Amino acid sequence: MRVLRRAYAETTRRMRIREVYNGKEFNQESEEVTVLKKIVSDFASLAKEDGVIPIVYIVNNQNRGDHLFRLLEPILELNNVPYLSTHRIVPPENPNFFIARDTHFIPAKDLELANEMGKIIESEKVKRNKWEKNLS
Repeated sequence: MRVLRRAYAETTRRMRIREVYNGKEFNQESEEVTVLKKIVSDFASLAKEDGVIPIVYIVNNQNRGDHLFRLLEPILELNNVPYLSTHRIVPPENPNFFIARDTHFIPAKDLELANEMGKIIESEKVKRNKWEKNLS
């Protein structure tokens, strides 16, 4: 009986995942995608209201391409939110950039991502300083 319950649970889980992500793209009509878009949009608005620079870090999973980035890019662009998507530095289809036992990025790629995030933060600080000077 336990094996049947596990098999049923796994089948149900896989079916639910496929309703949201079919391996090639996200279902734009799914509740999860709708909620994610709203979270990102609200995060951008609230951060800006609070005087904080919103920066989104998109982690693309191994063998999943840049699908998450493609899902979020229009919202980020619309809300003028700076972002870093890992697919630009760590191609998700290249297994050499992932640690086999846990699919985390290799340390060299972690450093590249950290450096790129630092550049984005500095660039946004410069933009903010220019904007503030223009207000005064």
